[in-house]
Amino acid sequence: MGKYFKAADEFYKIYIPYFRLLLANSEVADKISEKKLSLQFIITDLKAQILLDCRNAISPLICGQTTAEGDIKIWMKSDSAHHLWLGKISLMNAIMVREIKVQGPVEKLKELISIFKPATAIYRQHLINLKLKEFLN
Repeated sequence: MGKYFKAADEFYKIYIPYFRLLLANSEVADKISEKKLSLQFIITDLKAQILLDCRNAISPLICGQTTAEGDIKIWMKSDSAHHLWLGKISLMNAIMVREIKVQGPVEKLKELISIFKPATAIYRQHLINLKLKEFLN
């Protein structure tokens, strides 16, 4: 459990709609789709998982435990996920200090970095729309 999330259901309540917003945003979705990225976020302190699979047009978002796997797997605590999407930490720095663990092809990981700037703005606006201004600190 982190500062912002005490349970997986709280995490999903914010992140399921957020990832749907990402998929609906052409700037982000086009980059993920053209690169055929499949990202699996594993939130270790909450035992939560989100699979964003742009290889699968029918069901690109899977939340919860699944046997499907992403090309890139990213393990982190819920607070690290929040700070990553908020833009308070960089993916590469967090990997270097082992705050975030990543498995997958390096070239695909580099492609992932290009989505963070627009994704950060979408996350901030999402938190404001949910009236979660305390999450912006």
